[in-house]
Amino acid sequence: MDINIKLLLLDKGMLKSLKQSINPYAGRGHKVLLYDDSFQLSKLDNFKDILENNAEINFPDIIVKPFKTTKYYEVIDGRHRAVVSMIKGKAVIKCNILE
Repeated sequence: MDINIKLLLLDKGMLKSLKQSINPYAGRGHKVLLYDDSFQLSKLDNFKDILENNAEINFPDIIVKPFKTTKYYEVIDGRHRAVVSMIKGKAVIKCNILE
């Protein structure tokens, strides 16, 4: 299912990587979770060609779950793919939603 990328909740590591990205608008308007976990900025190097060469994104769907009773989603698997999509300015992202 395609969802609006602005409905993905960011953790502190995701937000930090977006602030350091080549796109100054990436991550604006997103809600942030207050916990910090093991988001590894070094893994973004795997996507360097996509970011630098403006290559097309053809990622597997990320896995999300609804966040409490809100309209937002927490990323369970695919946080780096989500961050790259945000940096690239994508408006929607393909997701598998866990219930």
